[in-house]
Amino acid sequence: MTRYRLLLPLLLALTILWGIISPSHAQTAPPQTSPLLEPVVLQLKWQHQFQFAGYYMAVAKGYYQSAGLDVKIIPATPGSDPAQAVIDGTADFGIGTSELLLMRAKGAPVVALAPIFQHSPFVLLTLSGRNLDTLDSLVGKTLMAEEQAAELWAYMVNEGIPLNRINRVPHAFTVAPLLSGEVAAMTAYVSDEPYDLRKLGIPFTLLTPRSGGIDFYGDTLFTTEQQISQHPQRVKAFIEASLKGWRDALDNPDAAIDLIEAHYPSIKNRDHLRYEAEQLRRLIMPEIIEIGHNNPGRWQHILNSYRSLGLIPADQDVDLSAFLYTPSRNTPLPAWVNWTALSAAAVILLLVVLLMRTTSLARQIREREQRLRLLTDTMIDVVWSADASLVYTYCSPSVEKLTGRQAHALLGHSVFGNLPPSSRSRAEQAIARARMQAQTTVQKTGAPTTEDVWLELEAHTLYGATVQTEVSARLTFDANGTLQGMHGITRDISERHALRLELEKLATTDPLTSAANRRAFAEALEREINCSVRSGQPVTLILLDLDHFKQVNDHWGHPAGDVVLCAIARQLQNAVRSVDMVARLGGEEFAILLENTPLKDANELAERLRQGIIATPILLETGETLHISASFGVAQHSPCETGNNLYARADHALYHAKSSGRNCVCHA
Repeated sequence: MTRYRLLLPLLLALTILWGIISPSHAQTAPPQTSPLLEPVVLQLKWQHQFQFAGYYMAVAKGYYQSAGLDVKIIPATPGSDPAQAVIDGTADFGIGTSELLLMRAKGAPVVALAPIFQHSPFVLLTLSGRNLDTLDSLVGKTLMAEEQAAELWAYMVNEGIPLNRINRVPHAFTVAPLLSGEVAAMTAYVSDEPYDLRKLGIPFTLLTPRSGGIDFYGDTLFTTEQQISQHPQRVKAFIEASLKGWRDALDNPDAAIDLIEAHYPSIKNRDHLRYEAEQLRRLIMPEIIEIGHNNPGRWQHILNSYRSLGLIPADQDVDLSAFLYTPSRNTPLPAWVNWTALSAAAVILLLVVLLMRTTSLARQIREREQRLRLLTDTMIDVVWSADASLVYTYCSPSVEKLTGRQAHALLGHSVFGNLPPSSRSRAEQAIARARMQAQTTVQKTGAPTTEDVWLELEAHTLYGATVQTEVSARLTFDANGTLQGMHGITRDISERHALRLELEKLATTDPLTSAANRRAFAEALEREINCSVRSGQPVTLILLDLDHFKQVNDHWGHPAGDVVLCAIARQLQNAVRSVDMVARLGGEEFAILLENTPLKDANELAERLRQGIIATPILLETGETLHISASFGVAQHSPCETGNNLYARADHALYHAKSSGRNCVCHA
């Protein structure tokens, strides 16, 4: 009944309007005919895949056609420049990255219409077990890099990594060079190359700019100033239809994948497209941020990052207001309208519309809150919010499965309360960096801003155990740079963390003796030498070889030889410090790498080990015992000496010990 009562004033308003526009009051407007569809070209930045699913859905669902547009979608071809196609007028709209801002600074008349990806999909990809899981480890290594990955360079600069120490080579758009060891790392899309490695069963590490405070937009719909000035309604209609298509694609990813397979041939199979859809949804974040939202503060942050890289001069003025799209104002009313009568009718109509809109909005808000609450209440991940004091104001029920604590028990408590000291310190430092960055941003823009943090943290459970978690959070700041609150998602990565540790152990450990393997030894040797050069502290290497070990295998068999090797490895490990390394280099040869140990002390240790080995009987599985001796070669690192040279001198000393009758210690 309420709705019908609201319609009475509406009918009255329409009656007044009809009187205004009747022939007795105004000139008759010419009849309107259905216009032909306007041809529009959309240039993609890559080949057909789920990355562009929203535009395919807008075509299939008729959203473009309803807006009067006949849209042709063009995939990118090797060697082409999609952005230049829009600038030249070959295409009307295009998909770009945050590097559109660089083009604008260089004079290109590009305008950012709607960022579809709130976070960039760019990451650095390395293989696990190669000790390349930090940015520092990439210094001096070869990186396979593609164009338009400026956020990755900003990430490195922000973390203090000199770009001239990274050997960059062109991208081959395949993981083959990474697998072969031709390159140490490669730039990648989080939705692409990781899928290939997962299918191959190869563990990998992702280094994301967001973990270092660099958070650029990803795929961004753009056009030119000329397109906006000449066809403002077309631009507005194209944006609205595209965003509607994206909402459908994210709500119905399987339908979008069906559409891609039927009409937009892709090099990806269905499983890969589904994986891509899952990864991109995390970057678009439709549950939290309106699709296509353009945040001037984020663009200012990106501009500052480009300036820190030297890609945009610090003194160059870049007008962000001209770079960011603002819809044109409504067309003025015709001059023949009787303004006095129209105003009276408009007031009545406005009141009715406001009443109906208010009722509709209230219902939509309630429905949206119910959907969001249902979503968060049923998620495995923990969704939470905190106020300006970083005290929990909301926590989803899934926290009980993660920590054993009920959600309501956390309300009013600090977000740091369940963290051990090391994790708490890292979390506090990350938030402090976000506060500083926000202060810098608001001083330049005078507008509210947000900062994202991403961390892997250890957390206490109710039962005294710990759980490994991945935390992704967004901090909101007002125009004064004051923290207003924080919202985040916490995920249990205990299994992934344990698997990573196990894979790292398998990659660096000798499977028979549990000592370090040759690969781990080589990396440790290089690392210790670098530390020695910086600190001036001595590094010494001991090589030892079991005497007449072949006779053990020949007489007692290889299982007995394995028992001997394991016993010697344990004896060596028990005799050295925790900072030293015992490694089995192969066969019966072992190495001991001694940190901060001069040659004299290393010789004495080698002599004690020699005497201990020959004096300790080894019990075989048959119940028999045997004695074995070993020969030792010792060498201390000299200034400007490489690891290979140090090893060669120790090996020469070992050879001298064996040629001198074995069971002795010689040094270089």
